[in-house]
Amino acid sequence: MVFLEYGGPAVWGPPFSYDIIYIKRDLLTGWGSEVTVQTDIPFKSACPGITLNEGFVRIFWLNDPENYISYKRIDSDGYLSRQYYLVDETTDTFENAYVFGYDGLLNPFVKLVGGKFGMLWVTKASSPYTIKFGLQNFSYECEYTDTRIFDAVKANLKKAGKHSSFNVTRLALTLGDRDATTGQYAQDYAISTIQMVLLDKDNQR
Repeated sequence: MVFLEYGGPAVWGPPFSYDIIYIKRDLLTGWGSEVTVQTDIPFKSACPGITLNEGFVRIFWLNDPENYISYKRIDSDGYLSRQYYLVDETTDTFENAYVFGYDGLLNPFVKLVGGKFGMLWVTKASSPYTIKFGLQNFSYECEYTDTRIFDAVKANLKKAGKHSSFNVTRLALTLGDRDATTGQYAQDYAISTIQMVLLDKDNQR
């Protein structure tokens, strides 16, 4: 389950702040520890929602003042991802009344259909509000690896003798001016070296 918890007066801006809290209940061991998903949300109509699909728990909320629907995901080991920005509502915006106002609406569907899931939400800062529906997907999700983890992986592979080199040649293509006669662009390649380790998902540890 996921809920908003009053976090006390905000350091800057509005007079209130709220934290998004996630907690899991296991049939055998009962309720687990609370996980703080996001802190210092400046309004109580963030409408946190939750889904479970593709092996991940995802926590969604209306993100104000940036006016995006944001989310974070939690894997089976309890790892909390970075914040993703899913839906841009900077034009319509969300209601951000700090004390009063409507309760809001954000309803992500649990079941995936064709690799996508439905989501229902409300926009506009005052009546009449707008109810919207859209199909979303997670195909763009990408995690950043801590450099300490990367260094540990390199050390283990070197120790096991399972590498030849971690260096990868990177070719960065840049386009110059367009030729007035042929319409073609001048091309230039900037060559550099980066380090990369590719691991199977089941063997990341």
